[in-house]
Amino acid sequence: MGPLRRWTASFLTLLALAACLSNGSAFTVAHTLLADEFSIDESTIANTYWPVTTWAIGGALFALVAVPLMEDHGIYWPFLASWVAMIVCIVPQAVARNYATVLVTRFLTGGFVGIIATSSISILTGLWSDERTRGMWVGGYMAAYIIGSSVGPVIGSIVLSTGAGWRAIFWTQAVYLAVLLPFLALLLPQVQAHVEPKSTQTSIPVTVRRAILMLATEPLVLSCTAWTSFLLGTIYLFTQSVEQVYLELYGWDATQAGFVQAATVVGELCSIPFLFLTNSLYWADARRNGRGTPRAEARLHLALPGGLIGVTGGMMVYAFSSYPHVHWMGPTVGLAMVGCGSVIVINCVASYVVDAYADVAGSAMTALALGENSFIAFLPLAAQPMYTRLGLNWASFLLACVSLALSTIPLFVFAKAWKVGPRGYLREVQSRGRTLESRTTTTGSL
Repeated sequence: MGPLRRWTASFLTLLALAACLSNGSAFTVAHTLLADEFSIDESTIANTYWPVTTWAIGGALFALVAVPLMEDHGIYWPFLASWVAMIVCIVPQAVARNYATVLVTRFLTGGFVGIIATSSISILTGLWSDERTRGMWVGGYMAAYIIGSSVGPVIGSIVLSTGAGWRAIFWTQAVYLAVLLPFLALLLPQVQAHVEPKSTQTSIPVTVRRAILMLATEPLVLSCTAWTSFLLGTIYLFTQSVEQVYLELYGWDATQAGFVQAATVVGELCSIPFLFLTNSLYWADARRNGRGTPRAEARLHLALPGGLIGVTGGMMVYAFSSYPHVHWMGPTVGLAMVGCGSVIVINCVASYVVDAYADVAGSAMTALALGENSFIAFLPLAAQPMYTRLGLNWASFLLACVSLALSTIPLFVFAKAWKVGPRGYLREVQSRGRTLESRTTTTGSL
């Protein structure tokens, strides 16, 4: 494959990933319209967020079958089949006559998005054989994943600003996803998944069992999962809290609040140069350490400033500029800082976990994915009661404190306070050799 087609396919994969992930959060700006039509009570909790919850749960469950599908059929056909199925499932959401239809079809849509996300990372790793170049595209994958999740409310606000109803958001998504389909069919390559052969019947339960055991027995995996899960959960929490903050402070409606979430996207785009820097620092470590190969912890150099300055600092700005006498740009800058820091940290931490647990990389990434999808599904449900009871400032300050605590994780890694290596079931895996998983196997969201 020529360089031009390889670059085209890579950028198209990232665009497709961001486009399908925007489906997860785009309709959140229309929650009032949805509540009015289906008589949904939102007095104590955001019950219109449940479609996002079912979407995230579907993504977590369906992604587990993606690797067996790619083993049997390659990447190309499962990707395209999931893309078509995703569009088909969006249509019932646009014409739904009851809330149950929305919930069920959202579960299915999220499931197919999960397969597409898993297939996308396999496409990128299959296109680039050079490990340094591949690392950059994996970073681009993580950025596209988060940007797609954040741009949803902006797309929803654009649709609502035309005077169309909430159903038009789903129709719009079906249209632009359908427009992308022929380009994907023509330009995506038929690459093979980088996985070791194993039976469909055993791969899913074994991978899930190992992932759960890793969360229970590996403090490092548990801590990294908590960190990335909190960050992704916070990105989706903004779909609930931003409207409440800007409504109380400035009297903005849901559509205006959706537009302001573009600040998060801008911050995430600003993180891209730091992804290049992270990759450069990682490979420079091979020259510094005298071993000729970079250490896994070299992935975490920018995670500390990204967590402290970007996420924690941004949350502090978001918290203590949330006053009526402060210009709306104050909390908006905080949103941008959080967006930038989140991409940097998630890229560093996910890459570090894959390198540190190379023999069981698929299970390690599944552990991350289970935590991340759980936080995406349920953390935003706490936004309304938390911001109502604690107040706008202290609710955001609480999130900043959690971020501050999690940002110390790289310090423990650098200080060698946590042992990375075989313990318990990992000894059994390593004693059999690397026959169960390959380093590039990725299951779930990231």
